[in-house]
Amino acid sequence: MSPTRILLVIFLTQSGLIQGKLKVTLRNRANAAGRKFFTCHISETDKTGLTVTSRRVVDTSSRASENPPPNNPSNVSDGVYKIYLNSLGAFGVFACDISRTGGELTSIQTILLKSDEYLLPDDRILTRTVNTGDEAIVLRMDEVSRFQDVVLWKKDGGSSFNSGFLTLNVPQSGGIISLSDAGIYECYYNNLRHYAVQGLQRIIVRACPADHWGPPDCIGICDNCYNGGVCDDTTGECICPVGFNGSNCLSACDPLGRFGYNCEFPCAEGQEVDSACRDYMFCLPDPFGCRCASGFKGLDCRTSCPWRKFGANCLQTCHCNSGGCNRMTGECTNNDRCQPGYSGTNCQRFYGKNCEQECHCNGACHNVNGTCDGEWIADIQVSKVNPGATAEIKCTVESPDDLATVTARLSVTGANRSASFVGNRIELSSQSIVQLYKVSSVTSEDVFSCYLAYRDNTLVNDGRHYRRKEADLYVLPLIASSPYFISASNTTITISWTAWNDSSDIGDPPVIGYVPYHRTNEEEDWISSGSVQAKGMPTLSFTFSNLQPDTLYQFCVAAVREGPFGEGPKSPFESARTYCPKTQPLDVQARLTDTGSTTVLISWKVPDEIPSSCKASLIGFLIYVSDFETKEILDIVEVMDPNVEEYTYETPGKNIYKFQVKLVTDAGYGPLSELTEYARISLSDIQAEHILNKLKIQMGPRIEMKFMLNQKAPLETEYLSMESDATAHESSTEMNQTGKMVMRFPMCRRNP
Repeated sequence: MSPTRILLVIFLTQSGLIQGKLKVTLRNRANAAGRKFFTCHISETDKTGLTVTSRRVVDTSSRASENPPPNNPSNVSDGVYKIYLNSLGAFGVFACDISRTGGELTSIQTILLKSDEYLLPDDRILTRTVNTGDEAIVLRMDEVSRFQDVVLWKKDGGSSFNSGFLTLNVPQSGGIISLSDAGIYECYYNNLRHYAVQGLQRIIVRACPADHWGPPDCIGICDNCYNGGVCDDTTGECICPVGFNGSNCLSACDPLGRFGYNCEFPCAEGQEVDSACRDYMFCLPDPFGCRCASGFKGLDCRTSCPWRKFGANCLQTCHCNSGGCNRMTGECTNNDRCQPGYSGTNCQRFYGKNCEQECHCNGACHNVNGTCDGEWIADIQVSKVNPGATAEIKCTVESPDDLATVTARLSVTGANRSASFVGNRIELSSQSIVQLYKVSSVTSEDVFSCYLAYRDNTLVNDGRHYRRKEADLYVLPLIASSPYFISASNTTITISWTAWNDSSDIGDPPVIGYVPYHRTNEEEDWISSGSVQAKGMPTLSFTFSNLQPDTLYQFCVAAVREGPFGEGPKSPFESARTYCPKTQPLDVQARLTDTGSTTVLISWKVPDEIPSSCKASLIGFLIYVSDFETKEILDIVEVMDPNVEEYTYETPGKNIYKFQVKLVTDAGYGPLSELTEYARISLSDIQAEHILNKLKIQMGPRIEMKFMLNQKAPLETEYLSMESDATAHESSTEMNQTGKMVMRFPMCRRNP
C-alpha cells in the first residue's frame, strides 16, 4: 500500500522549559510534492547561541525499519531551518528541538499523515486544547476506508487498549481532565499498523483551569485573547493565531499573507495576498497547538471559511449586522456595522469613550460602562511605590443589586506570587463597596487583579468580572558618572561626587541622600560605610576609614530617593590605593643658592626602607611648589630618579614659597611630606649699605616684623611672617658687618 499524497501536520510542545518559550512558528505545506519537509521559523531578535536538532518522537509502525529518523535541520536563511523526512518513513511524529545556551528548550513536534488514511479524527483537527479541571472529553475517529479488523488505541506509543471502539473517553474513567491526559492518541486497525493508515490526534492540557494561569496555584486571571488567541498557562500572555498579533491579538497582519510573531515572514515570496497562506498548517507554542492560517480550515488548509465565520480554522464568529465579515480579519464589509454591544475594527468586545476599553464578560458588555449581567468591578487603583516597597490596592465594586453576598478579591501574579490577601471592606452603600489591600515586596512583574467572588470564595461568572492593573513603580535614581578620588592616607580614602541631577542622571526625584560603598576587588561584595544627606549641595564628599595600608580599593556611590526601599543602583566605580606607613620624605629643606638669587635648592631624605608589607618600590619624587599666602599650587616638578635627594628650582620671582615632596612608587603616589619648608625670595637689588628707617615688632601668637628701607632703597614695604604656638617670644635684630639684617626667633618652629 503506497501513499499517493502526503499530508504533514505540525504542532509544538514544551519540554523542560526553564527560562521561557522561544518565539517559534512551524509551518508545513500540506500538499507539497516530492521529498517532504517542514520548516521552523524563529522570531527571536537574538538568534545567537541556538542549537537545532531533530528526532522521531513516537514509533508509529510495528516494524522498526519503518520508523526512520528525520534528517538533521539545515539553516536555509536567518532564523529559518528546514527538516527533510525520509520518504520511506514519512509518517508519524517527529520533533525539532531548539535550545539556547543557558537552559531554554522548545521541542517542536510534527504529525505527518497520508492522504489515503483509513482513520481520521472526526472533527478533522489534529490538536485539541483543554484545561485542567475541565469535564472529560470524547475523541472520535472517522472510518474513511472500512477494514474488517479490530480497532485499537495507543497513547504515546504505549500498550494497546479500548479494543473495538472508534470513540475514547479522556480520561477513560470519566471525571475531570488532568495533566496526565495530555499526549498523542493513536487509533489503528490491529493488522494494519505498519501500513501507516491510522488516525492521530494530540491533546494539549493547560496546567490551569480555564481563564487562569500561573501553576500550581493558578491565581492569575487571563486577559481576553481575541481572534482565536489562547492564554499561555505559564505566563498569562496571549498566543495569537497566524494572521494576528499584539498583546491581545487585536491587530491583523498588514499586509496579509504573512506570519510570525511580528508578521515578519511572508507565506510566499512576492505574494502578499489573502490566499498566500492557503495550503499551510501553522503550529505555535503550547497550549495553542496547530491551526490553518486565518481564513481557512481542513487538514489540508484549502477550504475557505463559510458565511458568518472567520479566523484560524474558521473558529471565530462574525459580529456584523449582516452576519457576514471578512473571512481573514473579521472586519465588516460593504459599509456594514457591528452588532449592538460590539465595536472595534472587527467587532470585538469593547466599551467606553471611543470604545477603547476591553470587555471582560463572556458575552457583549454595556457600551458605556463595560458591565456584564449584574455586578462588576468599577475600578482598581494601585499606589505608586519604590520597587520592593508595599503598595496599596483599592478595588471598587458597584452594582444595581445588593452587594451583601459579594466581595472583591485580589490576585497578584508575578515572580513567586502565591499568597492570598485579606482586604479591608468599606461599604459605601448597599450597591457600592470598596476593598482595600496591601501587598509587600512589589516588583515590576506584578500584575494586580480585582475580581468578583461570593463570600464562600467561589468566583462570580467564573472570574470574568475583573479589572487588572500592572504595578506602578518609581525608577530608582542612578548617578551616571563615577566619583572622584580626592586624597588618601595609610588607612583612609576621601572621595567626592556630583549630586544626582534629573537632567543628566537616571531615575525619579527627589533624592534625599547617598550611600558610599567600597570593596577591594570585583569578586567581593560592596561594603556600606555610612550615609550622606543630600542637603541641596551640588558636590558631596566622604572619607572611608579603617582601611588596610597599601591596598587598592574600589569605591562607588548609590543615590537614595524618598520612601522605603529608595536606594538606587550603584554608580560606576573608581579605584585608589591607600599609602604604605612611613613613606613620606623626611627632613625637607629649601634655601637660596646665593644672596639675591631666585634659585632655591630643595633637599630631602628618603626613609630608611619601605615596609616589607608594602608592594611598592620607589621610582622617584614629586615636588609641590605653592604660594604661602593663597595656598595655590604653582608647580609640580617630577624627579624620576630614586637616588636623588635634592633639586635646584628656579622660582618665578619675589614671593614666599612653600615646598613639599612626595614619593612616587610603582604602586602609585605616597602622601605629601609632613615637614614643610618655606623659602622667601626678596628684592634682588637690596644692597648692604641700606639701613632701616623703621622697625616694628609685634609680639604674640603671631610675630610680625615690619620695616621700611631708607630713601636709597625702593619705596615699598616688605613683610615677613612666621607662625608659632607660643604666646610671646624673645627676639633680637642686628646688622651684621655686610649691612644685612639678621633676625632671630629662638623659640619658633616651622609648621606645615
